[in-house]
Amino acid sequence: MRAGGSDGRFWSPLIEGDALILAIEIPPTVDPASIHLSLPRLSHLDELPYSLPGHPLPSDCHEDVMCHPAWNQPSRATAILLYTRPDGGSAVCSGTLLRDADPATDIPYFLTAHHCVPDRARAASLETYWLHRSHACNRAPARAQTVTGGADLLYTDRATDTSFLRLHRSPPPGAVYAAWSTNPPALGQPVAGIHHPQGQPQRIALGTLTERLHCIAIEDCGADPESGEEHYLRVTWTTGITSGGGSGSGLFLPTGELVGNLYGGFSRCDNPQGPDDYGRFDLAYRAGLHRWLGSPQE
Repeated sequence: MRAGGSDGRFWSPLIEGDALILAIEIPPTVDPASIHLSLPRLSHLDELPYSLPGHPLPSDCHEDVMCHPAWNQPSRATAILLYTRPDGGSAVCSGTLLRDADPATDIPYFLTAHHCVPDRARAASLETYWLHRSHACNRAPARAQTVTGGADLLYTDRATDTSFLRLHRSPPPGAVYAAWSTNPPALGQPVAGIHHPQGQPQRIALGTLTERLHCIAIEDCGADPESGEEHYLRVTWTTGITSGGGSGSGLFLPTGELVGNLYGGFSRCDNPQGPDDYGRFDLAYRAGLHRWLGSPQE
């Protein structure tokens, strides 16, 4: 575990049980009597941030990603993230493992939403859950593979609702580093959103890119005559929806390249064609992510 801020505070990984043993190693030159510990906050979850084997599948309008094998690569790059706020409350979002432009490296860069992880403390508390998908189309889910240890927050920007992290530990075997594109996607382009609604097994939404927008808040988005101010992509779905817990998840082209991350929106079971909005990856890349990801991929 690593400190979450200058005050040395950190959060333990999620413990499934009612007891936690904390072992502390100090250098031999340090007097144990000079060490002061406190437990100022406790985050108690009444539900796990992922489904256990045998958990019933949602009987709603979410679409199982395993029914769409063409999207297997970006599916394997998508994970649940659990983080803890300074007040002790914990929450889940989604995010995407990204590869950089150097084929010789496997640095665990991870993209999610600014409104999920806006600061170092939340990044330090992070743990991720991988490959939490059905065994087959509309079948029982596999248990998630957990990676603890937190992350470093490398970049965050409210304008595109982007946070870019480097995980302290590598993802599990089977996870995939997603490709990405810095070209603004064309309107009318078919796209897919891959996400974990409320930490549930992975789901997919398929639709079309319909607009580029400027958003002050999720309920206050509109066209802007200055294209440089249109930081979001609006999508209308034909199959599936997104919902809470999917924030930060990737928007992908049919090539498997990521072009955005989920800000929020209006799709739901009683309004499946309600639009959803994604922060533009191309703008986030030019604003800062190029420093870590390198030159655009061929």
